Amino acid sequence: MAKALFAANSVYALCRIMYSKRLENKDFDELLSCPSVSLAAEKLENTEAYSDVLKPVMELNISRRRLENQLQLKLYTDMVKIKRYMEPAGDRFYEYFVTENDLAQIRTALSSLKTKSESYIASLPVYFAGTSRLDLYKLAEIKNPEQLIELTSKTPYKDSVEDAVDKYIATESMTAVYSVFSDFLDKEYLSLTKKRFGKNKKFLNLYKTENDIELIGIFKRLKRISGSSTYTFDISPERLSRLKPETIAKMANAGDISELDGILSATVYKDLADKDGESYESASENYLYRILRDAMTYSTDPDMVVFAYVGLSGIEIKNIIRAIESVRYNLPREQAEKLLTGVYS
Repeated sequence: MAKALFAANSVYALCRIMYSKRLENKDFDELLSCPSVSLAAEKLENTEAYSDVLKPVMELNISRRRLENQLQLKLYTDMVKIKRYMEPAGDRFYEYFVTENDLAQIRTALSSLKTKSESYIASLPVYFAGTSRLDLYKLAEIKNPEQLIELTSKTPYKDSVEDAVDKYIATESMTAVYSVFSDFLDKEYLSLTKKRFGKNKKFLNLYKTENDIELIGIFKRLKRISGSSTYTFDISPERLSRLKPETIAKMANAGDISELDGILSATVYKDLADKDGESYESASENYLYRILRDAMTYSTDPDMVVFAYVGLSGIEIKNIIRAIESVRYNLPREQAEKLLTGVYS
């Protein structure tokens, strides 16, 4: 028991140490002040947090895809460190992120079948192979849904993949796939958290909020593109959400964005009503950033701290990419600053 407690405290301490190495305002000031992308990448290479993953790939005109992959590698290596500390504590919560990454790769591969795109193969995050339950190399080579089903037939994702493929073929919508995989992730989250700590309401609410922000964004996009879409109704009533099932049903059935926002304005997410497109992306990311930052600052639950750390790291990576893209396209400083979540606000 004492050993497990020590290990759990070590997970908490490790995340706090890694979080302390995050980029600060002055770092983004310097990035945005660089006259070229190569100098911005060089500046980033000299930071403590990102030097190890950027040094091997430094080049004069590093592509956005290459840069993004290397930055994601940093987050992946952090998770490997966290896993090493979690295992002695008997804590398997890191498996949630393995599942999340696997399902993301399956979605991307399935989507690529429709578009006949080779982009998935080009951007395959090979480093995931160290923890993935999938053969990522074979996943990159699938040519049809049947091969995907066969590839995942001996994994925990078997039933969900079969269900997702059926819905995808019927609707030609990745939203249907998202709904199936979200249900799987919810069950994975509950399985991995309840066994050790019971129901941590603060952590559960944080998880639900992240779920809701993604779902609301999907609803807004669908209403903007095609009005009411019947395949969005297939959302499990057991979905982990701060919204009531009947509220989600009303949002799914809303005829347009105005009606959707009217429903949303009567919920805990009223601040996200009347936002759409890039406006919603910015507002929702800032909303999530604030609660993740509070969780990182005040929580003592190691799993919640890990979840917050991963979420905040993902936002920082987006900020870095936006900053470098701002340099690439010579955006005015005032405009570039508005693109960065939680930096200048």
